[in-house]
Amino acid sequence: MSIFVFTGGGYPEPSAVACYFQQPPDYVLAADSGLTAAEKYAVYYKFSVNEIHGDMDSLLEPNRRLAAYPAASIHRYQADKDYPDTELALQAAWNRKYRSEQKIILIGGDGGRIDHLFALKELCSAPCAPDIWLCNNRQTVFCLSDTPGRTAGMEYSGTAGTIVSVFPTGQIKKDQRIRGQGLYWPIENLAWSRGEYSLSNRAADNASGCFSLTAECGSFIVIVTVPETE
Repeated sequence: MSIFVFTGGGYPEPSAVACYFQQPPDYVLAADSGLTAAEKYAVYYKFSVNEIHGDMDSLLEPNRRLAAYPAASIHRYQADKDYPDTELALQAAWNRKYRSEQKIILIGGDGGRIDHLFALKELCSAPCAPDIWLCNNRQTVFCLSDTPGRTAGMEYSGTAGTIVSVFPTGQIKKDQRIRGQGLYWPIENLAWSRGEYSLSNRAADNASGCFSLTAECGSFIVIVTVPETE
């Protein structure tokens, strides 16, 4: 049960993230040039794009492309605005969320301008943060938070050689903490409030790549990287 938001930049191939499309999406939004990825996924997984948000400054031939959609589904903004297109689409996704178990999944935003990447990182600690961010074929970001309405925990079952890195984000709290199970290096005693983080950790059982994390106080970004395939 998921609401998907597609944004511009690099994105994983549809076949690489099939585990997130075992059921049809509850709702699909695109942010500006994220419509390109959304349309590619729509063909692959047989769904429709429900809303398009943005100033359309990076969408090729926007008038022609948008003409294929109902006018009510297009939310066009001035280029001079307070929020980036991705955040506008994420805010709209949160407004659509009506079940606590629904996940908001962001697809795209990989590579490109470093300032856009930093902005997406900051979005992971915002009230409209996605639960999961699918960056590319190898990397997935989980946004964990103890804030009511946000996702606090995640479980992962991967492959041998899967790497997991954990960073505190948002307004760091004095007693910021996250509990990990099944990790090779324990993370419970890290001084998150002093800027410590867990880089290139891995599952204790490397063969299965299974581990879990739960944010008990504060917000965290968990970046999971699977090994390259030959």
